Amino acid sequence: MSENPPKKRSFLSSFFYACIVIFAVVVLTAYEVDKEDRVNQCLQETYKVNKARWARQCKETVKRELRQLKDCIEERKAIIRSIYSSSDDVEKQDKVALIQCRRMYGESDSSADCLLPKDLADSLNSQSEKAVEMCKS
Repeated sequence: MSENPPKKRSFLSSFFYACIVIFAVVVLTAYEVDKEDRVNQCLQETYKVNKARWARQCKETVKRELRQLKDCIEERKAIIRSIYSSSDDVEKQDKVALIQCRRMYGESDSSADCLLPKDLADSLNSQSEKAVEMCKS
């Protein structure tokens, strides 16, 4: 048996393989950059949506608190008027009702980054975390 010497690759075939390798590296690099861009864009959109949700919940919470405050004031006024005679100063009675209810309900925070009730904040944060994980997957 005679051994055949290994065939030498021609310059063109070596050059061709080198080009394929370089092309593959460029494509994979571009894919990773594109994927990173998509993830960053997704994260930015998620941040915007979550910020808008939080702000909307702040507004809704303030509306609810203001309704409760208004109801409280009306109830207190009725109670105070039933205790005191109608000849007493009505403006003073209204001020007392307002002060009592403000102590109970405090001031409402209508800012977009308000402090929400814990259960509502936890729910929004959980939704946000799920959205971030979806962006990264």
